[in-house]
Amino acid sequence: MNSNFPPTERVTPRSHGVQSALKAPETKGLSKQEWEELGRKFGWIPALAMLLLFVWWLTYEAPLRPVGRLPQPIQKGLPKPLQLPAPPGYQFSTRYSYDITALILSRTRYTSDAESALSPVDFALGWGVIPMKRNLSTIKWSQWGRWYTAYPQSKNSPSNTVISRNSANTHIVPATNDAPLRKKLMGFRRGDLVRLKGYLLVARSSTTGWRWFSSITRDDTGGGACEVMYVTEAEKLDPRTFSGQ
Repeated sequence: MNSNFPPTERVTPRSHGVQSALKAPETKGLSKQEWEELGRKFGWIPALAMLLLFVWWLTYEAPLRPVGRLPQPIQKGLPKPLQLPAPPGYQFSTRYSYDITALILSRTRYTSDAESALSPVDFALGWGVIPMKRNLSTIKWSQWGRWYTAYPQSKNSPSNTVISRNSANTHIVPATNDAPLRKKLMGFRRGDLVRLKGYLLVARSSTTGWRWFSSITRDDTGGGACEVMYVTEAEKLDPRTFSGQ
């Protein structure tokens, strides 16, 4: 399209000319000695940042994903006490089979206590109403020293009675000489929906007299209220199987 206006002359901004006319101040780079001095003063900052990032990675816990209401654990008495395979130096017996489908609310490994020779990991397990959306987001869980603790976060959290009857710290004893099962159990993580089958265990040392008894009820609390479970079968389930209940 033609224009009735005369062509406009391109004008270079004068500010460029002014700047180019000014004498730039002389600059001098830092000497090697000065860089080394700065490194000594501030070199710890990247290391601290990496340490903080590592601590965050270790301690961060994503919110647990609700899976809906889960069935109560199935515990059945056996006709007579059953002796189970045990590592050298121990005796294992049971009077109850145990079958549980639960959400892993927390998970902690143990390597240095007396029980770790038999039970390398504890699962804080939740079933019943605990894994439901209205309840799961209102409780925080922690484990330490073979105990677990529930921390209600709001007035809408389930009562302590409901929590204690629908969750438990479970000492996991993989079936003796079953390396693939042990590997599978050690691979389970917080937030996994799992089904475990096995027995509630009584463990004894053949040499020291040390004994470890499982709880055999779901409504006890305090010392001795944890389940010691000799696991013979383990399966990770698809959470969608139970969603919407």
